[in-house]
Amino acid sequence: MQDLGTIGGTGSIVVGINNKGQFVWTAGAPGWGSNFHAFIYGRNGMIDLRGALGGLFGNAFGANEKGEVVGTSEVSSRCLINHAFACSGGMMRDIGRCRL
Repeated sequence: MQDLGTIGGTGSIVVGINNKGQFVWTAGAPGWGSNFHAFIYGRNGMIDLRGALGGLFGNAFGANEKGEVVGTSEVSSRCLINHAFACSGGMMRDIGRCRL
């Protein structure tokens, strides 16, 4: 077992792992409310996926065997609109608005 810690916030949660030993998690950043970052961790170390769509927070939900990550991210720090994303090879692709 390894403690991944946080990125300065009060908590973190692993949400998925694949058969290559890569895992994705969401960790709280310092500050108010829902300022969270999505991460993937594996052979190449930790990669922060937050902010690629322009907002302050993101959540990772899972990774496949290729290390492709899916989740949601704010598209702007000025509004509370979330879009789904798929991330492959360090490039995040906006899939579209999340309808809850």
